[in-house]
Amino acid sequence: IFFFCSIVAFTMLVPFVWMVSASFKLNSEIFSYPVKWIPEVFRTLNYEKVWQSIPFLQYFLNTLKLAVIITLLQLFTCSLAAFACGHHAAAGSETSASSVLTNQETGSKRGLSTHLNRPKFAIMNPELACTLPVYQVACGVTDIMMHTLDRYFNPTDNEVTDALAEALLRTVIANGRTAVADPHNYEAMSELMWAGSLSHNGLTGLGGQEDFAVHQLGHELSAMFDTAHGASLATVWDSWALAVMDAKPSRFARYAKNVWGISDSDEKELALAGIQATREYFSSLGMPVGFRENQDIGEQEDNVIRELANRCSYQKTRTIGTFRQLDENGIYEIYKQANQK
Repeated sequence: IFFFCSIVAFTMLVPFVWMVSASFKLNSEIFSYPVKWIPEVFRTLNYEKVWQSIPFLQYFLNTLKLAVIITLLQLFTCSLAAFACGHHAAAGSETSASSVLTNQETGSKRGLSTHLNRPKFAIMNPELACTLPVYQVACGVTDIMMHTLDRYFNPTDNEVTDALAEALLRTVIANGRTAVADPHNYEAMSELMWAGSLSHNGLTGLGGQEDFAVHQLGHELSAMFDTAHGASLATVWDSWALAVMDAKPSRFARYAKNVWGISDSDEKELALAGIQATREYFSSLGMPVGFRENQDIGEQEDNVIRELANRCSYQKTRTIGTFRQLDENGIYEIYKQANQK
């Protein structure tokens, strides 16, 4: 095979050698017979004529300029897809496939999920996260929890995945308290950053049908009122949980027992206790748990609530959630309950 490749390579090389040889000859020498591979006299006249008739230097400079500009643009626009430098323990962008785009003119937010969003590698630096305001740390803790909660509450039971989700939630709850009390606590922030990556890379929802209704509800609040993402989630989670709990009370009961360590013989009471514990935890972080508590939103008129529901349902063209599917009316009832808190 090496002999065959050598023959092919030699065959491909012959025209190139002849071209270089001919460039140093007169026309009479090129077409002479027998063929002379090596010129009798090496003449550079052909090269002189080419440089005089064609602005090669200008072509080269133009190419160089374009190459530099394109390279710089590619570095600027594509570098975030190649790597991530995490500084906020929350979004999990360093491992997730998700992104969210906001249209400032229409006040709408839309998600775009594709594996092309995942960076090739990520550098996580808790020291950068320690520079964030306490409010943003609390929003981050809430968002990390919600990335797993929106996967945990789904119609399918999966023992290994559920246990991973519960362990992550317990870790976030414990370290979230510490980080909000002391944002410069390196250990707590490092645990949160690692949990943020795991919470949104799909691991805590493997084998299940992701719900993410709370995220959809929160997106509309952020789009209309410009409230922080984590705060928007805490604002509606309690109302969402109470609205959908009856679809599968055992799921909420398990959550209360395995995440919050609550014990009660009555399944419904146990489920309600878990919801209450989550609400109180968000409040302890300084997160709003209703429209009235959210300073960016406040209590709204009914027409605004209906507009939110209409937007969230994409003008009645979709439902949200899998734990319990919610149409525009179901969405409206959740916003309505959150508006009273």
